[in-house]
Amino acid sequence: MRDRFQTPDLFSTLDLFQAPTQYHGDFDADRELIKVTTSPSGYGPPVPSYSLVVKRHRDDFFIETTEVCEDKERAWRTPLDPREADSYLSRLHGMSVPICAESPTVPDGEYIEITVFGLNARLTLGWWSVPPVGAEYLAELVDWVLRSGTPDDDTDDDITGDRLVALGDYVKSTLLYLDRQSIYEGVIQSMLKDLHDVCAPSESEGIDTGYDFFGLLKTEGSDNFFYQMSMDTLRDDLFSKVRALDDDSQIALLLPLSEDDTDELFRASDISEWASCLRNETAWVSEMLNDVLGRIPARYRHE
Repeated sequence: MRDRFQTPDLFSTLDLFQAPTQYHGDFDADRELIKVTTSPSGYGPPVPSYSLVVKRHRDDFFIETTEVCEDKERAWRTPLDPREADSYLSRLHGMSVPICAESPTVPDGEYIEITVFGLNARLTLGWWSVPPVGAEYLAELVDWVLRSGTPDDDTDDDITGDRLVALGDYVKSTLLYLDRQSIYEGVIQSMLKDLHDVCAPSESEGIDTGYDFFGLLKTEGSDNFFYQMSMDTLRDDLFSKVRALDDDSQIALLLPLSEDDTDELFRASDISEWASCLRNETAWVSEMLNDVLGRIPARYRHE
C-alpha cells in the first residue's frame, strides 16, 4: 500500500474559519492560507507567471496576486466571497495525498505549485500541467485560485471601462447623499458608550468603568499590565462596529481615510467589494482609535 501524507489541519480545526477569535496570534495580521505559483514553459510568445496568495483578515478573504511578464510586474488584491472561500478551504481538513506522487510527462504547458499553510507546518506539491493521482482536489483548488485572482485578457479593458462608469454613477447616486460625518461620529460615540457601560478590568479607587480605565492607560501606557489586551479589545470593537454598517456607509466612512494607493479598488469585481477592500487597510484603524482615545481625559491613580 502506498504511504500517504496527511495534510496539516488549517488552524487546527475548521471552527476557526467561522470563529476568528479562537486564533492565537496577531488578530489584525493577514493570515496566509494557500499559495499558488505558475511558471510557463518558456516556449512561444511571452506568457506571464503568477504568484497568488489566499489570505484571511478577520472575516474577510482575499487573494494577493503578483504577475510577472518579461520585465514588467504588477500586483493587486482581489476580495473573495467568504462563503465560497470557506467552502473550498474547508475540504482541505483531513484530506491526504500520496507521498510518492506520480504525474504524467507532458511536452509543454506550465509548472504549477501549491502550498497549504497549517499550524507550524506547510505542505507543498508541484506538477507539470497534469496533477498527480490523488491530488485531484488540490488541482481543483488551484483552478479556483487562478480563476479568482488572474485577469481575463479578452475582457479586461471592457471591465475597466464598465467599472469607471459604475463608479461615477455610484458616487453621484449614493456617496454624495450620505452624511459621512454623522456615520463617523456615530461609530465613535457608540464606542465611548460601550466603555462607559463596562467595568474596568482591574480595581482601583476612582477607576470604575472602561472609560475611566482608558484614561488611566493614557498616563500609564505599557507599564499597565492590561495595556496591550485593552488596546486589542478596543481595536476589535472598532472593527466590529464598522463592519456592522451597510456597505455604502462603510465606503463613505473609510474611503477618505484610505491610504494613497487605491488601485485595488479598481480591480475589485464590482463596487460592492469596495467595503471589504477598504476594511483590509490599516490607516483608518489607527486614525479612528486615536480619535476615540483623544476624547477620553487622562486619569491618574488615587486622584
